[in-house]
Amino acid sequence: MKKREEYIEAVRNYSLYSNKQRNILAALIESAIQDIATISPRVLSEVTGATQPVVYKAIKRFIEDGIMESLNTKTGKLGVFKISTIKLDEIEEIHEKTKNLKNK
Repeated sequence: MKKREEYIEAVRNYSLYSNKQRNILAALIESAIQDIATISPRVLSEVTGATQPVVYKAIKRFIEDGIMESLNTKTGKLGVFKISTIKLDEIEEIHEKTKNLKNK
């Protein structure tokens, strides 16, 4: 992912998600190779300090919001996600515009 640090900064300041959701999304971006994150909900829970039910709800929300899609294994277990850089670009643009407004 070319703009990983910019995406993480934008996500950490994205007010439409809770702090835990932002931390989970940042961890997904951090773990991604190109736009594919391979990380289990259990590991996301350990890394972010969020409970597993919170992680599952956040994943569901991110999928509903089009930020990512689940590339489920044949057993149906979550753990491989394709992250939408288009949606992350939108979040980054919102972050930049908000930052510019605050600096005026």
